[in-house]
Amino acid sequence: MTEPLPYRGLYERVKSIIPAAPDALIRQEITYIMMDFSADTNMFVEEVPLNIQPNTLDYPFILQNGGRANRLMVVYDPNTITSGYYNWADGGISMRVPNIIRLARAPSEAKSWTAVIAKACGTPLMDTGTPPKPTGYPEVDAWIIDKYVDTLCYGVLWALQRLPAKPFRDPVGAKENDLLYNSGKSNARVNNMWANVYNAQAWRFPQAFRTISRKGWA
Repeated sequence: MTEPLPYRGLYERVKSIIPAAPDALIRQEITYIMMDFSADTNMFVEEVPLNIQPNTLDYPFILQNGGRANRLMVVYDPNTITSGYYNWADGGISMRVPNIIRLARAPSEAKSWTAVIAKACGTPLMDTGTPPKPTGYPEVDAWIIDKYVDTLCYGVLWALQRLPAKPFRDPVGAKENDLLYNSGKSNARVNNMWANVYNAQAWRFPQAFRTISRKGWA
């Protein structure tokens, strides 16, 4: 079986380092690492249009491009974007229940806002057959794998090397790859927060949205 893009390069790197690992197990651990990586880094995102209506607080939505809603990054008014920044349309907006945006106060008039949802992998990547069949990998934006293939490879190696009763079990290698994976994941999260541009954070949190209070000098 030829591994599908964009996972082919990642699979081949892992297989070349741990050739004894069964293909099905490699796919399983790649899926696990992709779920963990996407959930922690907030870079697998989708913009969801919200038709805000008077006296309505809850806005259910359905993602169209794969993945599962994991974290609400911002809800912004497209008419107020300045200098590339996404300011919150209002304070206190939340998503305690996945796929339901809740406003803190009911608006008095109709508005058109956009929610930026950070997703975690969770839906299967389908092949191009008729009918389409699952490939054994999760759906995700291809550029994420291309850009962070090194970090993802460390994560998959750690996931495989820590498994008990396997001929490729390697506690020392697992520990090293775990450190490399978590370091790379932390860097990826920071880079994404700044939109991969130095000193250019993509969105701002308004004072009203803080969940903890701070002193004037903090």
